[in-house]
Amino acid sequence: MYVDLVGFEKAGELTTVEWIVRNTSDQRTTICCHAWQAALIDQSTGERWSALHSGGPAAGCETISGGAQSGAWAKFKLPSSANRRVSLSLPVLLKAPELPLLQVPPK
Repeated sequence: MYVDLVGFEKAGELTTVEWIVRNTSDQRTTICCHAWQAALIDQSTGERWSALHSGGPAAGCETISGGAQSGAWAKFKLPSSANRRVSLSLPVLLKAPELPLLQVPPK
C-alpha cells in the first residue's frame, strides 16, 4: 500500500488536503485511513490543527482490490499559512509495516 498526496489547496482560512491510497499487491486489502483523525502539524512550532471535515471512499475503512486505488480528503482551518511548512499526520501512516533491516555481507 502507498499513500500519495495529490492535492493541497488553500482558500481563505480553509486548507484541503487530498490523498490516494494505492494497493500495489495483487490481493484485496482492507485499509482504514480514519481521515477524521488527520492533522496538519507546523514543522517549526509543532502547532497542530485537526480535521474539521473529511470524506471520500477511503475516509473510513474500505476494501481495495489488488492494483486498485481509492481517495480521501480532509479540510483544516489554519490561520495564515504564509511561510509555514506543515506535515500531514494520518493514522494509516502510523501502521506502516516495518522495513527489513539492511544486511551487510561480511568482508
